[in-house]
Amino acid sequence: MALLPIEDKLYVGHFHFFPNKTSYLCISGNCNLFYYFYLFIFFQFEDEPGPGSLLILYSAVFTRGIPRVKADLDIEKGQLVTSVEEGSHCIVTLMLTGRATPYLHNGVVYVGDEDHYAMPQFGILTRSEVGFLVWDEGAEAKVEESRQPGSRLKTPSLPVWVTSCAGHYGVLFNTNRELLRNYHAERRLSENNFNLILRNNFYFRFDLHYYSCGGSHNLLSIDTRYEESLAGGNESSGREDHTSATPLEKLIHTKWQDAHVHWTGQAPVA
Repeated sequence: MALLPIEDKLYVGHFHFFPNKTSYLCISGNCNLFYYFYLFIFFQFEDEPGPGSLLILYSAVFTRGIPRVKADLDIEKGQLVTSVEEGSHCIVTLMLTGRATPYLHNGVVYVGDEDHYAMPQFGILTRSEVGFLVWDEGAEAKVEESRQPGSRLKTPSLPVWVTSCAGHYGVLFNTNRELLRNYHAERRLSENNFNLILRNNFYFRFDLHYYSCGGSHNLLSIDTRYEESLAGGNESSGREDHTSATPLEKLIHTKWQDAHVHWTGQAPVA
């Protein structure tokens, strides 16, 4: 952590004990010392196993502020880190939007009933630069709408999505920034990128790279022409049997409903 020099005291002069992770906060004007310290911290993020992920979480929480993070969680004694190995969705929203909200819908929704005042649930307030897609087994049943990503997460500024598929995290992305330049750009043609074909507004194909936390990689081709053919009533022209689709395909369908997913080689695994 680098700090700009100011007159105010930056630390309390006693020791706070957090095993192996946090110790003294020191101030030094020695640039060479800072350089070697920086290299030391840098390699902490490359160690495996190592504290890199926890250090990033520390940074995000302290940047937001602990009181604000507690308010974001919106539940008494809410926790960012639980017994679930993959981590909560609140960590993802904190990293992507700067707010640790458990609600993934757009904007603010007031929830109440005849016996209770309507209380606000603060979801995603602005369009995110990086998106978030969610699918799990519970998605087959009725799931709270607030726990399903809204358009501000499904259609981010960049064609990059963190994914939570059947409880496992991964990332989907397309290398063409024009893909989601605006909310209607998914229907445009980039003549310089063969991943995007067919100028017709409803006929569109593009590639997505998928990486799982386990290190596996798949190149997927998404063909949304099936959406249009189904809308025209030609259901036999390509609708996949949803019950036989892989979890990753079902996750992709939460963004591109009824799109046809192609891949080569082994079936993609979340």
